[in-house]
Amino acid sequence: YSPTPSLIHDEKKKRVLIVDDNPFNLLTASFIVSKLNLEPLTAANGQEAIDVLQESVISGQHYSFILMDIQMPIMDGIQATKVINQRIQTGELYDVPVIALTAKKIDAQERTIYKDCGMFEALGKPLVEQELTNILKKLPN
Repeated sequence: YSPTPSLIHDEKKKRVLIVDDNPFNLLTASFIVSKLNLEPLTAANGQEAIDVLQESVISGQHYSFILMDIQMPIMDGIQATKVINQRIQTGELYDVPVIALTAKKIDAQERTIYKDCGMFEALGKPLVEQELTNILKKLPN
């Protein structure tokens, strides 16, 4: 297997923040992201994701995109995405696309909810490598 060339822009791996409260889902998504020659980092809930993003502003090691679970304790994916987008608008955070991860069936109504809160796209669980690859091709550079 060789990663999709369009995902590799330079020798430094792009970083991906994977946010999920289920350790198995984090492991699975991390494995798939690694296969795409991307560097996975994880957070267990929306609040932790926001904290990690704020730290990345200070360190200068930005994330290329976020895979965000929808249903989590402490702060769910929809609320976290709203906070992230508010902070992008105020200049506190850099622009980073959020891709929803959900165990729910993604119908038109669900997709609208995710888009309305500022998510770029939605993927079902379990995460499928080809589906992720297809969405990554649509991401702004």
